[in-house]
Amino acid sequence: MASHTVIASEGEDGYARYRIPALTLTATGELLAVYDARGGVDDLPGPIDLVSRSSADGGVSWGPQLPVRVGGGHEGYGDACLLTLENGDILLLHAASERAGFFESRRLSESPEIDSDPHILQLDLLRSVDGGKSWQPAQRLTAAFHAALREAAPELAERVSGVFPSSGTGLCAEDGSAHFTIVMLVGKEIYTCILSSSDGGKAWRVGQIFGPGTNESALAQASDGSFVYHSRAIGCRKSSRDGGDGYAELKDQPLLSDPGCNGSVLRWGNLLVATHLADPALRRCLAVDISPDMGETWRRCVIITEAEAAYSTAVVLPDGALGVLWEAGGCRSLVFTRVEAHACGLSTILPDETPAVSLRHIVPAPLPQGEKDLALPGQNEWGEGVYKIVSPGPQVIRHRDSLKETARREIAAGDILVFDIRLPGGEILFNREYLVREEDISGDVVSALPPGATAPVTVPRVWRGPAH
Repeated sequence: MASHTVIASEGEDGYARYRIPALTLTATGELLAVYDARGGVDDLPGPIDLVSRSSADGGVSWGPQLPVRVGGGHEGYGDACLLTLENGDILLLHAASERAGFFESRRLSESPEIDSDPHILQLDLLRSVDGGKSWQPAQRLTAAFHAALREAAPELAERVSGVFPSSGTGLCAEDGSAHFTIVMLVGKEIYTCILSSSDGGKAWRVGQIFGPGTNESALAQASDGSFVYHSRAIGCRKSSRDGGDGYAELKDQPLLSDPGCNGSVLRWGNLLVATHLADPALRRCLAVDISPDMGETWRRCVIITEAEAAYSTAVVLPDGALGVLWEAGGCRSLVFTRVEAHACGLSTILPDETPAVSLRHIVPAPLPQGEKDLALPGQNEWGEGVYKIVSPGPQVIRHRDSLKETARREIAAGDILVFDIRLPGGEILFNREYLVREEDISGDVVSALPPGATAPVTVPRVWRGPAH
């Protein structure tokens, strides 16, 4: 029914973690994946690079890992979204940071030089004309985006601060127009908007705005030409549809469970397909669900894994199969899975709410703050809800020199395992940290008893990929 290939694992090529998958099908039918290569666990701002791998055989085998955008010092690049235009050009929209991430960025309206301000999380665009083998110099879009937002929604433009693209796969519509979704911090509330171009990425306009209460999101064009929007949300995904007279009011999709984790929506033949986590609270149980009626109703297609999973994105392959790129094992690897159309079963969707202990992520043994590391505001200044992963303790922007020894394949004493737990009876315990001790490590496994768990759990010391 599904076959798995690990394309990036913790500790490889000098990086501690690989996260945030983006995927597109090139004009020649090759798969191109771009993703974060991290020196630590933290989201931006921090020393994160963008790297890529490609496949010429539908994801069965993959070429070497190549650099896409590599920074120095405190520079970081992440949250990639890929889109292939009708002419074959590939657009790669992503975030770029120096001194600020999403929650630390200053208001765009308060900066005299938006595109050069190190205290703003920037929007950058790369273009490839050779299928992702090389990339033209980055084009900064933050000021252009702000100007377009000011035309569409002046009041929001005055208050917006952090912005970044929803990662994954953008939409090239039937008319050739390009569409990304942008996440925006307005005051202490999160909105999203659609950023579109009708001239191949030369000029951009802001279209529909969703929120507050939306987050990373995806767009699809259904077989009837309508546009469908899906956003991550706690409990279940939110959606809206534009059948030609504007987007309808956002509504919950109770059959598409979601613990608040980025997924995808796309057209698969005459169907809509969504990849998401089929657990309303824990980051586990990656599902592929399909809709025959433009997203009004949904049926279960396949469960890719019942174990830990996180972000996912998908494309339709030249042979008609579905290709899904996703985070596996508590964000310990990126896995590509082929889902064959003829092998999909259809069943009623039942959210998975069984008692479980789910590894959310691993924090490498904390390092002392280096001389070149920079202090950041504490999490209490972010507003309600924390939407990025950070290491415990005082928040800093790590310098690359501070992270030279974090890249390893195995869990070691001093690492912190972060779990989410659903207890019998349904109570949810989030972000339960367990400090690994030498005596917890035995051969190929690590035993842990996170706070609140009713029994010990075992975690592979070295992650070797999902079970086939």
